[in-house]
Amino acid sequence: MTKLLALVLLVAVALTGCGDSALQTHARIATSLHTVNTTGVEVMEVACRERALSVASDESLTHAEATAAAEAVVVRCERAAGAQHLFADGLDTYVDQLVLEVSGDGEPGFKDRAFSLAFNLIGMWTDFVALMASFDVALPALPSLLTSLAPPR
Repeated sequence: MTKLLALVLLVAVALTGCGDSALQTHARIATSLHTVNTTGVEVMEVACRERALSVASDESLTHAEATAAAEAVVVRCERAAGAQHLFADGLDTYVDQLVLEVSGDGEPGFKDRAFSLAFNLIGMWTDFVALMASFDVALPALPSLLTSLAPPR
């Protein structure tokens, strides 16, 4: 919740004209990434829970087969959750650095590195969406603002 508050404050400061256009762009990027991540986590959790329950209750399987199938789903979902946590940690770092920049306490040269960090986060989300698609789970796509900013991978 603290990160969300920091993000909201960042957007408010950057969009009121107090920040330069680069900070405004970063505020939009951070907000968009936060939104897709929040939605993506909910979709992933529901899909994993439903898939595990489905295989665990499959009457065509023996108890041992159903247990093994449910455990396999849990393992895949734990891996996906680990990937999502890495993305969320990177997003938190990005927001922290942007908040420091807005407050005037940012690291020298951060603005030059900020787009690289944003592009890495966009790439991580794209990879996470592909991973979840391999589970037949559709996560929210990135807004065109972000996909148009990032260089091809």
